[in-house]
Amino acid sequence: MSSRMLTSDEVMDVLNISRHTLSQWIKKRRLEGHKVGRRWVFDEGDVLTLKESESNSLEIYSDILLKRKLVVDRILSKSIKMNGLTSADLVRIARNE
Repeated sequence: MSSRMLTSDEVMDVLNISRHTLSQWIKKRRLEGHKVGRRWVFDEGDVLTLKESESNSLEIYSDILLKRKLVVDRILSKSIKMNGLTSADLVRIARNE
């Protein structure tokens, strides 16, 4: 059973990427495309598989960022308490830098 072919514009819409990113992914063989004349076409199944893997990667990355933020917040909170700083002091310090 063959799946439908997508144009570059359709792929960019599905993956929410720029033309530059699409070009880089083709060059790095992250996404396989085929030239038909001057245009690129892509297998819909390949595009959807890539979208799913990207989605999973983003979820993992966002979890890591959230955990990192919580750790930084905890450290900052302890540092503030140890130095007797208030949040107003931090705002003043940030504005001066």
